[in-house]
Amino acid sequence: MNFYVFSALLNGVAATALGVFVFSRDPGNLRHRAFGLYCLSLSIWSYFYLAWQLAASKDMALLSVRLLMAGAILIPVCYLYHALTLLNRVAEHRRLLVTGCGLSAIFLLLDCTPLFVADVRPEPGFAYWPKPGPAFHFYLVWFAGYVVYTTMLFIQEYRRAKGLQRNQCLYLLLG
Repeated sequence: MNFYVFSALLNGVAATALGVFVFSRDPGNLRHRAFGLYCLSLSIWSYFYLAWQLAASKDMALLSVRLLMAGAILIPVCYLYHALTLLNRVAEHRRLLVTGCGLSAIFLLLDCTPLFVADVRPEPGFAYWPKPGPAFHFYLVWFAGYVVYTTMLFIQEYRRAKGLQRNQCLYLLLG
């Protein structure tokens, strides 16, 4: 088993186990649901990353890459939602959250086309390396922006918080 297969499997199992564990503790709790969604997006990405690494044909590799990108498309908005529920700031950032959901929907639709992932081709070390389509570059900017902004929210809270909440923010930042 190569490193990429092992790491994808480990990430998928960890995200699934943590998501199910936290969600099952109190399914009615908004924080638990947000964390469960975040873990679900990570699990989708991880399991289809695993499938991509194990793909035996170009068609299966392309399908796996498009499905792993579906998980990756959901990660930034789920990360933001998870952070906002923990920080009790959902109402304050509702517009950003709704915009993120809308952009996720658009990117998910584009993910089914060559505009997002154009093709897969052999590259050194990979039997099928994805080639991005033009829409992928816009997604990448959006992904980075949402992840950096969300991380900044945790940094702000870490600086402001005391005691247990400060430690929680530190752990989330390190994670």
